[in-house]
Amino acid sequence: MVIHETATANANNSVGSMGVNKARLKPKPKPKNPKIQRPTMSWVSKHQIGKPIPPSQASSNLPVCIHVDHGSDYLRAEISSTLVFGLLALHTHPDFRIHTRRFLSLSYLSQTNGTYTQGLDDVYFVFAWVVGFIALRGISIEWVLRPLAGSIGVSPKSHLRFAEQGWLVMYYGVFWTLGMVRCMFSWLG
Repeated sequence: MVIHETATANANNSVGSMGVNKARLKPKPKPKNPKIQRPTMSWVSKHQIGKPIPPSQASSNLPVCIHVDHGSDYLRAEISSTLVFGLLALHTHPDFRIHTRRFLSLSYLSQTNGTYTQGLDDVYFVFAWVVGFIALRGISIEWVLRPLAGSIGVSPKSHLRFAEQGWLVMYYGVFWTLGMVRCMFSWLG
């Protein structure tokens, strides 16, 4: 009798005629490797500009994603505007102009036809414009559009969205208009 009950229980829990238990078919979860994960997460947490990674994300085995707080636009605006204004301040001193001119003007003027060619020093010029646009975006969002959102009665929850959409309207409005004016003058001759 005991043998019959055991055979029936094995038949109910088995797959096919091999007698493999269903519980064994589930893949075992991979163990976390704390030797790699903890130092990596603590390094990321220490070296990011925004808020530290919450403990709930740090202990999960999901891919590491740096959490960027939308309030860090203020920090980006301060850092980039400090770089831009510092560069401009250094450029006013004659001894530094030889170094700062690469950031503020194109470097490779062709003497034959008065146009510019490409070269390695163009990276400085592009970097300066990238930092300049980051500063312009951060300043306009944090010090112009967010206070404007508060003054016209936008709900506090939507201030950031209003400011970001306002930046897009300003950016595309200005540069679309400049592009159309340039095209209009090139069409007219």
